[in-house]
Amino acid sequence: MKRMMRLLLAFVVLTATAFSVLSAGAYNGALTLTVPAGTKLTLYSGLKGGDEQTPAKTEEKGETVDYVFTGLESGSYRYVVKGKEYYTLSKQISYSSGETKTLNIDPGKHSGKVRYDPRNTIIEYTDVVMNGPLASSQEMFSKYKDIFTTPAFKDTEGRARHQTTTQEEMEAFIASLDGADDHMYVYTLGQSPKYHYAIPLVVFTKRDLTGAATIAEAAEILKKDATKPLIQYTAQIHGNEPAAGEGALAMIQSLDGEYGESVLDAVNIYVLPRVNPDGAYMFRRNNVTPGIDLNRDGIYQQAIESELVHSAYNAFLPHVAIDGHEFRHNAAKSGQLNDVLISFYDNLNLSDEHNSLMRAMNLAATDSVTAAGLRPYYYSSNAVNVSGRSYYQNYGSLGFLVETRGIGCGKLFYERRVVGQYASVKAYIDYAAKNGKTIINTVNATRTAFKESGKTYSRDNRVVRKSARMKTTWLKLLENIKYTYSNGIMSSRTKPAFRYAYKADESRQIATAYLIPAGEEYSEKALAVIRRNGLDSYYLEKNTTVNLTQYGVCEENVTVSREKPVTFANGAYVVPANQFGSRVLALLMEPYIADCKGLNASLVMAGVITEQNGEYPIYRYEHDLEPDGKIKTVPAR
Repeated sequence: MKRMMRLLLAFVVLTATAFSVLSAGAYNGALTLTVPAGTKLTLYSGLKGGDEQTPAKTEEKGETVDYVFTGLESGSYRYVVKGKEYYTLSKQISYSSGETKTLNIDPGKHSGKVRYDPRNTIIEYTDVVMNGPLASSQEMFSKYKDIFTTPAFKDTEGRARHQTTTQEEMEAFIASLDGADDHMYVYTLGQSPKYHYAIPLVVFTKRDLTGAATIAEAAEILKKDATKPLIQYTAQIHGNEPAAGEGALAMIQSLDGEYGESVLDAVNIYVLPRVNPDGAYMFRRNNVTPGIDLNRDGIYQQAIESELVHSAYNAFLPHVAIDGHEFRHNAAKSGQLNDVLISFYDNLNLSDEHNSLMRAMNLAATDSVTAAGLRPYYYSSNAVNVSGRSYYQNYGSLGFLVETRGIGCGKLFYERRVVGQYASVKAYIDYAAKNGKTIINTVNATRTAFKESGKTYSRDNRVVRKSARMKTTWLKLLENIKYTYSNGIMSSRTKPAFRYAYKADESRQIATAYLIPAGEEYSEKALAVIRRNGLDSYYLEKNTTVNLTQYGVCEENVTVSREKPVTFANGAYVVPANQFGSRVLALLMEPYIADCKGLNASLVMAGVITEQNGEYPIYRYEHDLEPDGKIKTVPAR
């Protein structure tokens, strides 16, 4: 009996001890996840998807709540924490069966009504990844310490953990740099449609612009500077890609300092650090009103922001155009842990010399990113003619796209991302400064060829409507780290980076002029799109007859009719191809561009002009232009 009592007493003491340990948060053989009160935690098996795990116990402890999981098998897990005032955080973890493990989780409170931070899920890889290949701090990038003084890096009171630079902070930062004795000139391109935020355009030049009251006047002065390449740098076209905008602010600061004092001897540059201020406020990809992807709006320009940016492009006609973006940090996939992706493909509407120069500049950017201690790779795709870089290329510019890992991770590893943006763009600027004559000559030759070829109807003057991947071209060795989602294992290797080469799968001869009937319901809207693309046109008088071909459709295939005399009772708008934008013009008039499936890539694809009895009211002039640059009409009888 005494022995039984001793055993019972021992059991009670052991139970009490175990309970006290559990109460203290050290649950033996358990995984304890401690979160703030007011949040809810869900644990899933596996790093992707998986089954929801039921906690053995949930214990409230004032300002925190413990979720206790017992009996878990060894392996990978993923927890999701969310709450009304908190960011939603998804984090990958590992656990060994029987292990006593406690994690204190604080997803952080978001900015509330102030915004400029994400409301969607912030995704974190395992600690091994986050503290290894994606580790980030200002100390790691001490070479770039001067760029970490932009607003998002400042310890501003009340700033939420993932809150980025506000509109007010951006404007104040730019204004603080703009002195009377520098080479910096600040203009306002326009206002955003929803919140009426200013879209700043900042010009850097050693030319005197004090008398240039407008952007158009500044552009006229810079275009006359025939010895320096002119560079356009646009960023945060997508509002949820904040490191692109922060990198642009860092570049503005550098151009206003010693770097600008040096490099502006060789180049002129203008920067639009935030193209999409409404989207930045809401932290969303598209603009807010009416919800358009600005990087798929290059030709139609349905959004006010797109129209404003292209009005600046048409005014300046820069030699180099750089777009700053971010790509998806997707912890739900296996893949490469690259820091920076640089666009790399040959535009089939451009000459070998033009494409070769863009390749050289991309390789310079790759080297710059590598020297910064980051991992670059190539964003290799065919032409999406409605996106920034492709559109500008089709207007004769050297067009580039820089993307850093950033969508879906708030301000995680923000230093890495901003350094990646800055180092890439600086490499393009430096290359232009060192090779200004080559850049100017190449771009001028391309634009002259576009204009001159538009005067003569030729079999060789074609625009590509559909391209096909042809082969893989290897460029150089780059470090590559692959993350395998099934087991969370990383593998590092050095492999040849590649780009895909493309061939023209479908192309068509460019007409020397395109005609749209006047006086129709669609006429003025079509003319407005043509003008937004910087294209010149003239009016053809009523009852004028011209020998033309016409676009049609046969079993979903676009056709071109035989030539026939067409009389325009209400007149017509004629858009000749003897201008720099002849490639953009041809793409705009083609009823269907296969490379831009589902996008507003032409007047027909945007719904401006529709089929009428198997034909589209878009006409082609397939003869040489007259010496005055106009088409030949049929004499009235």
